[in-house]
Amino acid sequence: MRKCRLGKRAMAALFCLPAAALVIVVIAIPSVSSLAMSLFEWDGLSKPAFVGLRNFSDILLRDKEFRIGLVNNLKWTVIFMVVPILLGLVVAFALASIKRMRLVYMTILFIPVVLSRVVVARLWGWVFNPFFGINTLFEKLGWTALCQSWLGNPRIALYSLAFVDNWTWWGFVMVIFLAAIQQIDPAYYEAAVIDGASTAQKFRYITIPLIRPTLNFILLLTAVWSLSAFDFSYIMTQGGPGHATEMMSTWIYKQGILNFRVGYASAMSVLLLAFSLLVILFFSAVRRDA
Repeated sequence: MRKCRLGKRAMAALFCLPAAALVIVVIAIPSVSSLAMSLFEWDGLSKPAFVGLRNFSDILLRDKEFRIGLVNNLKWTVIFMVVPILLGLVVAFALASIKRMRLVYMTILFIPVVLSRVVVARLWGWVFNPFFGINTLFEKLGWTALCQSWLGNPRIALYSLAFVDNWTWWGFVMVIFLAAIQQIDPAYYEAAVIDGASTAQKFRYITIPLIRPTLNFILLLTAVWSLSAFDFSYIMTQGGPGHATEMMSTWIYKQGILNFRVGYASAMSVLLLAFSLLVILFFSAVRRDA
């Protein structure tokens, strides 16, 4: 019996080896290397020079662009913790009550999620183009007050990008919430109808409490993802105008890849990881208290 158990454990370990090797090569080794390289000054070609914590002090005390990126990431997080969550939750609740054509509606709403984000960025770049984009439609309709430099105005550029990203994200949130709502026992809603509960009351007192674990998971996923937002900012505006749409990840890319400051970019990556871990610890503490 004991030999049989040991054989099963050895077989299980053997099957886990490929996945473990992939995690070590793709995640563990690069992570440790970045942590070590954050203590050095290196351009990727010459011999690394040990500088200790100087990279971190320069980032926190002197790097204005990194602080701008941090603030933009925080704004991004606030937007995505509210808009797509509420939109996805309300639409999922509405779809859950539909019996016919539900799959069709869900598929249509989910299409933006499966589109390539590079393609989406290019398409919306054309939409926001001030010469032949949506401004042309506004002018033809006489809504000239709505004509804006959507990606060229520092005051609204970040929110224009957030609108595009929300367009591609909220469908995913909606599908996750819909799956959670469909797991709720219909008896709860039937009892609520007998007691005379309205649709809003059923949503507030039945749906929200029973899908709270899913809601907490989506909030955590959104917060962590928002801190590492990169693609739309870099593809559509390259962090401009005037760093108005700069993110921590875009600034890390520019310093590490374009400016050959590998050690400096590694230090910023470590700080980004630290911020993400703080978010995870916060949500874990909130979940335990709840």
